[in-house]
Amino acid sequence: MTTKAEYEAELQKLRRILTEAREAVPASMEEDEATSADERPEPDEDSKNAETAPDDGTSIDWALSQIDSSELEGLLAKFSEEVKDLHEHKPILTVFGAFLLGYALGRAR
Repeated sequence: MTTKAEYEAELQKLRRILTEAREAVPASMEEDEATSADERPEPDEDSKNAETAPDDGTSIDWALSQIDSSELEGLLAKFSEEVKDLHEHKPILTVFGAFLLGYALGRAR
């Protein structure tokens, strides 16, 4: 079991690291964080559209174009792995999901 002295030593170490990190932050960055949202200029309409989605495609196409193919394959593999294990780890959620899927498909007729 960890003793109080070990906890205090770790606490002092973490405080020292925090102090060093705060000193490393440039003063301009701290001023930017202090600026309130009211003082920040509103982005123009063109920059809003450029950041959200293109005008010529759907938002899903835009989002998929932003993801690297290897990232997409990794996400798909992780998702399929989680779905395969879902019935073992969360059986009630699986039954509820099956019920909702059946209800949605039944209402779609």
